[in-house]
Amino acid sequence: MGIKLSRKKPKNFLLSLIYRLQKLLPMSSKAKFKLFLDLEWIFDRLSHEESFKNYSPNQHPPRLLSIKFLLPNFTSNDTVLDLGCNSGDISFMITEKAKEVVASITTGLLLT
Repeated sequence: MGIKLSRKKPKNFLLSLIYRLQKLLPMSSKAKFKLFLDLEWIFDRLSHEESFKNYSPNQHPPRLLSIKFLLPNFTSNDTVLDLGCNSGDISFMITEKAKEVVASITTGLLLT
């Protein structure tokens, strides 16, 4: 007899099925691990893209977490270079704290 804890979220049939089926895959443990890492990246990317359909740019959870992480690292004297800023939403949020923000949509090699 063990301790039973209540589930915080409902059981997902598809995930339960995949979990059981993965044990039947005729692959080495290393190959399964590589496959699962690839799938993780794919599903993370898909969920990130779908999240933009559900949240406005100033309410998007990953962006808010990025800002929460970044802002304490800037002072009012800093100049920030944001390479690959896309639409510049995060760059714009950084302007609250930094002296100047230079944003570039394209990324490339920085040669010194």
